[in-house]
Amino acid sequence: MEQPTQLDFREFQKALLPRKIWTFQVIHTALFIGATLFLAVILYAIWIRPSLDLPSSDDRFTLTLLSAVHIVNALISYIVISLIGSYITNPRNLHKIGIASKQTQTDEDKYVAVLFSAHIIRAAVLEGSALFGTIICMLAYLEGSHRNPPVYWLNLCTYFCFAAFFVWAFPTKDRLESLFRKKCGHLYSSEKRTSSGLTRDYK
Repeated sequence: MEQPTQLDFREFQKALLPRKIWTFQVIHTALFIGATLFLAVILYAIWIRPSLDLPSSDDRFTLTLLSAVHIVNALISYIVISLIGSYITNPRNLHKIGIASKQTQTDEDKYVAVLFSAHIIRAAVLEGSALFGTIICMLAYLEGSHRNPPVYWLNLCTYFCFAAFFVWAFPTKDRLESLFRKKCGHLYSSEKRTSSGLTRDYK
C-alpha cells in the first residue's frame, strides 16, 4: 500500500511566498471581473434601450430549454468540480499529479501548486456557468424583454453563486493555511500550537 505524503506545516508556510499568493489573487479576481463586466454590458444595453423588440418568433420554448440545460449543466459542474477538487487536493494523491514547475522542489511547494490549480479549475467552471446564465438573459432580452416572463432572469443565480465563491474563497495566506490543516490533518496523530507555528507528530 502506498504511503501517504507527509507534509510539514512550517515548510508549507515557507512555500507560501507573497508573490505566489499575489498571483493567485490576481487570477481569482480577473475571472470574476470578466463575468461581471459581461453582465454589466448587458444591463447597460437594457437600460439605454428598454423597449428593444427585435423581429423574431416568440420562441419561449428555446429559452425554457436553454434554462433547463443551464440548470443541469450547473448542477453537474458543481458536483464534478467538488469531486475533482477533493481528489486533487488530497495529499495522498500528491505524487500521482504532474505539476510542471521549476520552482516545485519540495512536496510543500508542489502542494501549493496543487491548491492553486484546483482553485483555478473551480473558479473557471463557476465562471462558465455564470456566463451561460448571463447569455440566456441576454437572449431573453433580445427576444423582447417585455414579452418574456421575468423568470428567465433566474438564470443569473449562477452568477451570484460565482460572486459568493469569489468572496468566500478569496485566496489569503490565512485561508490557505487553514485549508492545509483541513486537508492534511488526517496524516497526523496529534498537533500542538507553539509560538513558532503549528508542529505535528507524524503517525
